[in-house]
Amino acid sequence: MQNFCSRCGTTLQQNASFCSQCGAPVSQAQKDVRQSSQNAAQNTPRVPNNADNFHNTGQQHPNQKLSHKNKHDKVMKKSSGGEYTKIVVGAGIIVLIVVLLLNKSSAPTNSTIALQPSLPSSFLQKEPLGASDASVQMVDVSAKTSGNKITIPLDLVKKNRFVSFQYTSGAKTVPLLAYIAPDGKLVTAISLCEPCRSTRFHISGDNIVCNTCRTTWKLQNLEPVSGACGAYPPDPIPSTVAGTAVQIDVKAVANWQPRV
Repeated sequence: MQNFCSRCGTTLQQNASFCSQCGAPVSQAQKDVRQSSQNAAQNTPRVPNNADNFHNTGQQHPNQKLSHKNKHDKVMKKSSGGEYTKIVVGAGIIVLIVVLLLNKSSAPTNSTIALQPSLPSSFLQKEPLGASDASVQMVDVSAKTSGNKITIPLDLVKKNRFVSFQYTSGAKTVPLLAYIAPDGKLVTAISLCEPCRSTRFHISGDNIVCNTCRTTWKLQNLEPVSGACGAYPPDPIPSTVAGTAVQIDVKAVANWQPRV
């Protein structure tokens, strides 16, 4: 409660004996009123609030609990979402690796070669090539055309490993080749590297190589390894084995057209 000067009405300062405005002395009665007001303010008990109660008892205020719970829920939700994302990404990476490994382990196969007959293991090359046999050159053999079949002896393919022969009809001549792939598949194809027009090849290790441009393909499936003509390997032609002979349909060869 404020105390005022009885002469000019100015608010009196605490414990003042004279008015700071007019200099009038402060009466004892005014001092007593002012002191009583101060004592009353000091003696009024302070009503504790809920926050004080929880502070004094060491307990946590409900609002604090709710705030902490919300933060915890947000953290857990974010953590759970992050873990789920990691699991999905990890699974995707594993699937991708498996697919790549499968593709690597199973080399792509020409569809015609895949349908070719597999020869007995006795036809496979059992001994490694010596230094003098670092490459296997084509050996020319004679083919017979009878009815609708072009025929060459299977034993000549086994003996020479890589043979060349021709189909001739009137003015048309088509060069052909035959060899036994590393897995035992009999491969017959048009003996032509179309971009460079070479008809001669040789075998080097597990590859077939054009003698002119040196483009290299895999013996197993004629997939390109290196060289400018890689997209145009000797074009596989279906064939069969009948007894001791390799047979090719005349129609498949007579109707063949260059790809470039």
